[in-house]
Amino acid sequence: MMREADGRVVPILGPESLGAIKHGGRLEPVTETYPGIAAARIPVLLLTAPEPDVPEIAERAVLRFHEALPKARVEAMPGAHDLVSHDPTRVADLVGAFVAAQPPP
Repeated sequence: MMREADGRVVPILGPESLGAIKHGGRLEPVTETYPGIAAARIPVLLLTAPEPDVPEIAERAVLRFHEALPKARVEAMPGAHDLVSHDPTRVADLVGAFVAAQPPP
């Protein structure tokens, strides 16, 4: 996502942050952690930003996710790309409701 700063449109993330995110994703693929998460019965909330032009891709990805983590909750946020920047209030509400609904440890 982009933002306006000093009359210019600039990226929200700096190159170091974006690079760190991509590097971390390559070092530790998330899907390799799914069996451990499922076995530990860790509550999972996945917020998605489905692409309106290719809904079948998002549907297949969510289906694979649910196959690996069947108890996970999935919430779609259509029209968003960078979820936190696009609609931080909705993200906070969804995460807050998810956490509040969890039983005490």
